[in-house]
Amino acid sequence: MKYLFIINSFIFASLFLLIFIPSKVLALDTMNVIAAKQFGNQNYHFFFDKTLNIGESGTDQCVLYVSYDPNTYPTTPYGSDGRYYFKSAQDYCDFFSFGSSPAAFTGQAIIKVYDDLPGDQLGDELYESNVFIPSELTTNYNWYPVHITNVNKQDTNNTLGYSIITANFTPDSNFYQCFLEVNGQLTDDGFSHTVNSCVFHTNTNIDNANISLHFYGDQHALHEGDSDTYFYSSPDIPPVINTIANATLTDGDTYSVTSSFTDPDSNSWIANVDYGDGSGTQPLTLSGKNFVLSHQYTTVGTYTVTVNVTDNQGAISTVQASITVNSAPPQINPLSGSTITQGDTYSENGSFTDADSTLWTATVDYGDGSGVQPLTLNSDNMFSLNHQYTTEGTYTVTVNVTDNQGATGTGTATVIVNSNAIAPVVGQITSNPSPVKINTSTGFSANFTDANTSDTHTASWNWGDVQTSSGTVTESNGSGSVNDNHTYTALGSYPVTLTVTDSTNLSSTAQSVIAVIPTGGLTQANLSHTNYNGASFSGLNLTKVNGTNAQFQNVDFSSATLTQSNFSNSNLTGSNFTNANLNKANLSNSNLTNVNFTGANLTQANLSNSTRTRVVWSNTICPNGQNSDNHNNSCAGQGGGL
Repeated sequence: MKYLFIINSFIFASLFLLIFIPSKVLALDTMNVIAAKQFGNQNYHFFFDKTLNIGESGTDQCVLYVSYDPNTYPTTPYGSDGRYYFKSAQDYCDFFSFGSSPAAFTGQAIIKVYDDLPGDQLGDELYESNVFIPSELTTNYNWYPVHITNVNKQDTNNTLGYSIITANFTPDSNFYQCFLEVNGQLTDDGFSHTVNSCVFHTNTNIDNANISLHFYGDQHALHEGDSDTYFYSSPDIPPVINTIANATLTDGDTYSVTSSFTDPDSNSWIANVDYGDGSGTQPLTLSGKNFVLSHQYTTVGTYTVTVNVTDNQGAISTVQASITVNSAPPQINPLSGSTITQGDTYSENGSFTDADSTLWTATVDYGDGSGVQPLTLNSDNMFSLNHQYTTEGTYTVTVNVTDNQGATGTGTATVIVNSNAIAPVVGQITSNPSPVKINTSTGFSANFTDANTSDTHTASWNWGDVQTSSGTVTESNGSGSVNDNHTYTALGSYPVTLTVTDSTNLSSTAQSVIAVIPTGGLTQANLSHTNYNGASFSGLNLTKVNGTNAQFQNVDFSSATLTQSNFSNSNLTGSNFTNANLNKANLSNSNLTNVNFTGANLTQANLSNSTRTRVVWSNTICPNGQNSDNHNNSCAGQGGGL
């Protein structure tokens, strides 16, 4: 039951002059005190209305101070929050606020006027007025009925930290003020209002609560007011589905995603999913607020996955993801690797499968630096690999097959190439000129080959005269030659040695004994007391050579001309005179052990006092002109001191 006791009373006022300057004293005026109805079991609430004509323009602020004891000077701003709700105009201040007290109310009130500062601050005090409030409530006013039609709530962000509530009501009426009560508790006064709505900024939760709005009359007469109660049912909040991932697949792959959703005001849900490939909308199983998506795509294309979740209040949410399905690449069947020896050829047959393509191209890289090469494909999707490896090491063979949709499949194999441990082969050493002449720069050369065609080589010379030098190598694909010059400064024979070493540190040598002769040649040359062991004079002209007291062991005189040459007192052990012409040669007192005179001409030769152990006389013309074959293969007793 609505009621309101309104009491109009003259207010006994007294003026307190302030010592503070420059405050101005306001004239005494009437303070109307209106008692409103009791809300629930709270105390009565009283509303003050005071209009002061202060005769000054500007945006000054008015503050009401109240004491419930008429003998006590007010020092506290009226209202629970220590501030008074006010309106300022050019030449008056209106107060309209409420407080709580026993039904009987008496006391003292002071109104102060201050400068208005930014940020709702109070500046210097300008005016002060004091009024007394009587305890009598004299006048009743009728209240006009108002009906709340709806209440809207707008939650703001965390920066502001409050909700905005708008209450709409009928009939339209220019109410001066309205107050919000939630479940029997007064909370806030209106932030703004129109003829049929009030707006509140509040921290109070109104969800599923009884809301009462209290309306009071215009700003001067306070002649009308009402209250009405409205149950605010919190609106349904739809589920919020977490993002599901986009994906890029190949045809035949399965799209798999786990996701979830949140929903603070529902307790049951249903869901469905459409994978976008024509398979249609399908029920989606939920485990609480979690779900799993799993679907195989078999056709190339771009698809949209759509998930819908609906709560038990009918609110629905949707989330989507984009799926790109590419062509599956050709599948190359496993390739077999191999372990081979350096210089061998790796050979392998391969094949591939591809269900969704009809044309292909292929390449192979054998991994040894020979580069990517086209690979011929047979009509049955077969191919052959053939490649020679010339350098030891481990290599990866890579085969790529690309279909007509741009998808590429790759297969690999490992080839291990072991060293064949073959050293280079060095040929015979030759000199130019030959024979070598003393104090003359002579060119020496030899060829070499190497089965490991990727090997590189170095060379060194030992000239046999305590001199050595590096060799000059010219080569290609593992084979080449060594060419260098050397000068000998003494007559005799010298063992020349050439060593060729490959890049795997395997080496081979060649050796040749060369004879260094006088610059004038061998005819009538003086070779006495000289060491020519192991030398070769084969086919040379040594006519009238003086070879006395010299060393000619194991010398090759085959087919040489030694007419009238003198080798007396020389050591000719092991020398070969096959087919040599020793006509009138002097071999007296020489060592002819193991000498071979096969086919030699010893006509008129002197072999007296020579050592002739194990001499070969086959087809030899003896000193007396007889053939040794006619004398039991011996020239013994056939002249020449034999």
